[in-house]
Amino acid sequence: MRNVFAILISTVLWAVSCSSPRTVADELADASAAISGAYYSRAGAICQKILNDYPMEKIPAQDLCTMAVILFKASEHADAEENAASAVRCYHYVTKAKPDSAAECWGEMPSEDFQYVFLLNNLNTSLTAASDPTSIPEE
Repeated sequence: MRNVFAILISTVLWAVSCSSPRTVADELADASAAISGAYYSRAGAICQKILNDYPMEKIPAQDLCTMAVILFKASEHADAEENAASAVRCYHYVTKAKPDSAAECWGEMPSEDFQYVFLLNNLNTSLTAASDPTSIPEE
């Protein structure tokens, strides 16, 4: 059944890609569908390709927020280190470079995804503190 689903998705994606240019949002929709179908490696690969093909400043804030959550979900099942690191990188960039847009995106996330936003925030805060010793409170 999974193979049939994968072939069907691939065929539809190929047909659509021939008719119009793909956007980052289109690719993220594919990654989200891959997560829903438990194709975690595929979802991570789609997001990694986006990050390789586009500079972060060219990716809309909504897409960066969505990608951070997809990558973090994928990291629970496939390529943990690479996907988690990329998820935190997306989160860090969007919250620093586009804070108002990021806050709006996080506020619009489905409630079932908020656990990932919470974990991304904690990881980002910890990594930021570790890289900036002046931000660590003295005892």
